[in-house]
Amino acid sequence: MTPSPREAETMTVLSKLVYFPLQVLFIPVAIVGVVIVAYKQLVVSKRLGLSQTAVEVINGRWTMHIFGPRQD
Repeated sequence: MTPSPREAETMTVLSKLVYFPLQVLFIPVAIVGVVIVAYKQLVVSKRLGLSQTAVEVINGRWTMHIFGPRQD
């Protein structure tokens, strides 16, 4: 059953009222995550003697290997 235009508008407003505050609430968590990943990337690139760009390529290939689209 298709919702009426009024119901659709109500759902849109309600979804925005939930979505935006949650996004703002999780900004600090995202910032902490970015800082941790950047630090680990710097440490790994220095330990392996590779550039950060090369580490990013390795991260992407490892992720694809783990989740299945590419087997290395």
